Amino acid sequence: MSFNPFKPLIHNIQAIFISNIQTEKQRKDDEQECLQFGICAVQAHSPRPEELYFG
Repeated sequence: MSFNPFKPLIHNIQAIFISNIQTEKQRKDDEQECLQFGICAVQAHSPRPEELYFG
């Protein structure tokens, strides 16, 4: 077998990809529930108090 010069590069890319997946934070259950079912406990805050938000 001959040495493939791209093999170390491919392994580095794979390692970076896997580490990014592992370190990505999972969304909280409440946040998932809000996204899936529209049951949101988080209230939106307006930058100006005179604005009304109908979520």
